[in-house]
Amino acid sequence: MHFLRTIILIISCISITLAQKPTLDNGVYKTWDEIKFYEISNNGKYAYYYYGTENSSFKLMVNGLERPYKREFEAADRAIFSNINNKLIISTSQGICILNLETDLLHTIKEATDLKYPRDGIDSLIAYKVNNQMVVKNIITLEENHYKNAHRIYFNNQGSAIALLNDSSFQLINLIQNTDRIIYRGLPVENLLFSEDGKSLAFTIRNNNGIDIMYYKDRMDSAICLVSSRNNFIKHGYFLGDDALEFSPDGSLLYFKLLKTQLDPEIKEATIPANINIWSYKDCFLKSQKTFDASLENIKKYTTVINLSNRLVTQLENSDTFLLDRTVRNNYQLLRNYTNSDDSYWNEKEKTMYGLLDIRGGQKKVISAAANSKNISLSPNELFVAWFDSQSKNYYCYEIKTGLIRNLTKDIGVPLFYKARASEINPFDRINWLDNGRFIVICDKYDVWQVDPLNIKNPVCLTGGIGRRLGITFKLVSNPREIAKTANEDSLVIAGLNETTKFNGLFKIKTGETNDIDTTGLEPCLYYYPGIFYENNLEVKKARYSNMYILTKQTATQSPNIIVTKDFKKIFYISNLAPQKKYNWMTATLVRWKISPNFTGTGILYKPENFDSTKRYPIIFHYYETKSTELFKFQAPKLSVGDLKIAWYVSNGYLVFVPDIIHSTGQPGLSALNIVVSCANYLSKTYSWIDSTKMGLQGHSYGGYETNFITTHSNIFAAAQSSSGVTNLISMFGSLDAVGKSRAAFVEIGQINMGVPPWQNMSLYIENSPIFSVDKITTPLLIMHNADDKAVPFSQSLEFYLSLRRLKKPVWLIQYDGEGHVLGNTQTALDFTIRQQQFFDHYLKNKQSEFWMNN
Repeated sequence: MHFLRTIILIISCISITLAQKPTLDNGVYKTWDEIKFYEISNNGKYAYYYYGTENSSFKLMVNGLERPYKREFEAADRAIFSNINNKLIISTSQGICILNLETDLLHTIKEATDLKYPRDGIDSLIAYKVNNQMVVKNIITLEENHYKNAHRIYFNNQGSAIALLNDSSFQLINLIQNTDRIIYRGLPVENLLFSEDGKSLAFTIRNNNGIDIMYYKDRMDSAICLVSSRNNFIKHGYFLGDDALEFSPDGSLLYFKLLKTQLDPEIKEATIPANINIWSYKDCFLKSQKTFDASLENIKKYTTVINLSNRLVTQLENSDTFLLDRTVRNNYQLLRNYTNSDDSYWNEKEKTMYGLLDIRGGQKKVISAAANSKNISLSPNELFVAWFDSQSKNYYCYEIKTGLIRNLTKDIGVPLFYKARASEINPFDRINWLDNGRFIVICDKYDVWQVDPLNIKNPVCLTGGIGRRLGITFKLVSNPREIAKTANEDSLVIAGLNETTKFNGLFKIKTGETNDIDTTGLEPCLYYYPGIFYENNLEVKKARYSNMYILTKQTATQSPNIIVTKDFKKIFYISNLAPQKKYNWMTATLVRWKISPNFTGTGILYKPENFDSTKRYPIIFHYYETKSTELFKFQAPKLSVGDLKIAWYVSNGYLVFVPDIIHSTGQPGLSALNIVVSCANYLSKTYSWIDSTKMGLQGHSYGGYETNFITTHSNIFAAAQSSSGVTNLISMFGSLDAVGKSRAAFVEIGQINMGVPPWQNMSLYIENSPIFSVDKITTPLLIMHNADDKAVPFSQSLEFYLSLRRLKKPVWLIQYDGEGHVLGNTQTALDFTIRQQQFFDHYLKNKQSEFWMNN
């Protein structure tokens, strides 16, 4: 009996505690602790992370991973582990600290700033500025060398040499040979760069004749002028640009920019005034684009290289072609022709062509077979060019040495593509070169494959087909550079997401063979999955010399915390942030409902922690495109930048439902209407605790368009809030974007995806444009749209507002001066957050309307 009383008392206390938890307010984001960044030491024995709030400077927490060790630093701006010797160098507002992680001894250099260290990491040396002089310090012996006249200091990548710059000279110190030499005297040095091996360097100087590029190599007496605007190979109208220099990986080439002033063509008609612009149907680019498009500016920049052994200069880009990417290479570069790509879907003259340029010989070869390619890529070893062909729906590889083209995936037997908007064929993944280009790793919808560029070895399904069998989508976690450095038969990390349950997990797989994957590693949480995580600072990281990994784990009810693991099976937490426990938080549940016999809807239902099924709750439907993969993503409280911040609404007694919106070509509005109305009807009829008379809508950008459309075609919603949404597809089709481009592609084949231009099916455009059904609206509407919106013209909402006002419908338009598509100013975001809440509180909770709504 006593035991039963105790249990009842505990349950009562828990109930009282839940009832007494405060709800989120609009200031809580300032004091909300969050993980901001983390790193792991090279040996995998230590890790650090930054955490804190917007109201205070972030704290640095250092943790031992093999032994109990913790140390915290206030106001730490920057930290880096040494490559060896278990040191952590920390830059703080008070100075630079050197922490010995084994002994916990801290050496502080007060008032030191401007921390410098070699790109390849710190073995023993760092540099910094103190008392207006540069200092180089050995972090092991703590010995120092002071350089009073130096203003700047640069390490080579290996840390074996430093360059000291002052106003008129350049001093190079070889730290291995202990030699010291002035290699240049004269004008101030800019754009200094060491070669990859650290034995050469280049820099620019600016004189009365323009820019000179200077060059120095080990054992030279002094730097020489390598390229000057006075050189004979600099053609008339060209000059050297003051842009960053880059050495090729082998150090034999130096990349720089040649600039050319574009002269307007001679005008023969003397009667044409200077302020005229003639727009011709023959123009490749609109006149409006010339103001914004870098490729059309009056001054063009062309990538050029000089061979350092024979001083031969090769201009890689010209007015017709440009480099496909900015990666510096030793022998070849991929080129693309200049086209107006936005027009290529209707203008055959704007089709993209790709070519291969021999940097050293200057020869160009058009790869005509790649005309329909997606994700074309040159291998790191510069032996192959690979691409996905959207017509045959396969991956191909061009062998540079032989000119042979091979179909790499004809025998795989599963689709490697999906149909995007307007039936565009896209691959599921980029091309990932493995082992410096010896192999390629690609993904279908579910599984990961390895293929051989030479087609000698058969394709290997690294995940064994288990993804397709169980409905698990596997994606590569590592970035392309890390994958390229991974040797065949070494391990890669992949992420898995169950498309039904949304469970997530990470797995190590061995390349070159089929792996037996234990899918019990999928859990009801979010570790990491490309496309869900947008925070680059919170990615999966591996220790350089150890198999230890660091990442985060989160759920809808638990804020992200840092974990470490060696195998993604056993995990260890090194942080324990739980700010949500102080407040009435929320739960997230996956909901499915039948929309039609062949179509099942999916969405996330958010309910408050203190949910009471005997009460009736207002509900807001918030949407964009597909969001159900975020079931386990933690929704930290933030201010609204135009969207709906779920945490505040749920904490304050609302339900929020986020349905996946799947659009059909030509029916963007009707697709959203069908899904949102069907889920509203399903939820309100299935659950008695949903008040069907208090249902709201909210969407931003594309979600704003969806909101505008739904309000013109349904009367079951009590309030709607639209931010920065389209209302008139016809005027949107005929408008220009922020950089002077036509928005026709955005409407016809882009996100709106009408599939045809207006003149081919005007009724379809009218049917999907909210403005033409504005008289049907019965739902009170709050619009937020700003005049400086570069994505959706302010005139779109203005048309809607003026029409609704003319019809005497309840509508408000909030417009913030100086704001764009999303709100960037904190005070503006706070103001909008409050007004959005006040609007929904009035219509969905029967609270008194605010003064701004009445006057």
